[in-house]
Amino acid sequence: MELFKIKPEGIFCAGANYAWSDLGSISTINDTIWIHSEKYSSGGLRFKEHPFYLIDPFGERFDYIHGYRAAWCLVNRVMYEQQLAESGKDLLV
Repeated sequence: MELFKIKPEGIFCAGANYAWSDLGSISTINDTIWIHSEKYSSGGLRFKEHPFYLIDPFGERFDYIHGYRAAWCLVNRVMYEQQLAESGKDLLV
């Protein structure tokens, strides 16, 4: 089941889209990761660390990327995009 897509502009879910700038702090409780956002009343995105996987454009499933669980790779991407936004640099151009 596809829950969301990660694009250069942000995270896109069915009916809810988050630009990287819409996402705030990140917290964890037990095995749940919460990426906070004030954009919607839900308060952001919440998901379990495991089972969680990413699927590339070719349909290949990844539970781990370079030894890290896929959920933490998403967290790292959010943090990276936030740092880019704060620095005012657009390294993707």
